[in-house]
Amino acid sequence: MNIPSLKEFGSETGNDMSQQADDSKSAVNQIDPQARAALQKGIALHQAGQLQEALQWYQKVLKIEPGHGVALCNAGGIYQQGGQLDQAIVCFQKAVASQPGYFQGHMSLGNALSQKNNIPGALAAYRQALNLKPDHPAALKKLGIALRKESQPDQAAGMLQKALSIKPDDPGVLRHLGFVLMDLGLVNTKHEILCTWTFPKRSSKKSSPFSRVRGAMFH
Repeated sequence: MNIPSLKEFGSETGNDMSQQADDSKSAVNQIDPQARAALQKGIALHQAGQLQEALQWYQKVLKIEPGHGVALCNAGGIYQQGGQLDQAIVCFQKAVASQPGYFQGHMSLGNALSQKNNIPGALAAYRQALNLKPDHPAALKKLGIALRKESQPDQAAGMLQKALSIKPDDPGVLRHLGFVLMDLGLVNTKHEILCTWTFPKRSSKKSSPFSRVRGAMFH
């Protein structure tokens, strides 16, 4: 979670704000009362942008509940935003080890490993996230981007096409799919890709993602 505040929590991690709110609410309701109070305080400070103060409260939660996923991920996001990437990765790894079903933990781990340029590790994390939510568009997008970095454009295209079919108005998916098209030799220059990222107004709903991307490029 590369975040300066919880307000931006979802943008980089692929976790939408409603999901993050649900995670935090559920996390607050399921723990020891003392840890609950500390977590609520940490989240409030985090939302206010007081990161170091929030981190201290997350650490208090973790003294009581060492494997608490949200506290670990929120703390990891603060470490990551502060450039302490190795410490962030440790937090995310602890989160998914303690709570293997915590989707956002796997996403955060994948993002941090990708930032560390550990692409095989990031691929594994995003695949774990997709095991939990197979049709999550952000996870599909992240996996597609990581596959492209591993020089697997065909597989990357498949993930990005699926993400686009679920969320057809996502300009980030469209942009990365455009770069994959260039990798595959279907588009010749970056200029063609960057000219526009909106769908053609007359594009058919039945057209393939590739044809829509090419249409968007040359419209």
